[in-house]
Amino acid sequence: MLCVEDYLDALKWAGEIGLNGLIRRSQSNLRIIENGLRKRIGSIFLPNPKRRDSNTSVCLTVTSAEVKAMPNEETCEIP
Repeated sequence: MLCVEDYLDALKWAGEIGLNGLIRRSQSNLRIIENGLRKRIGSIFLPNPKRRDSNTSVCLTVTSAEVKAMPNEETCEIP
């Protein structure tokens, strides 16, 4: 029941800010991720950024040599 209540609360919030508000929020969140990636070396967007379709389903890939040197079981990477 708790997850149902949380879902209903999220729907209420979404209704309050409306579709344009949701779009602005998702675009703002994507800019925060993009700015964070520019400042840090170690991860990039998985798809080519120019071809990225969604700002609500962001996929990143790790490029850090330190992380890539770790065994798969420590990084949760599937070989």
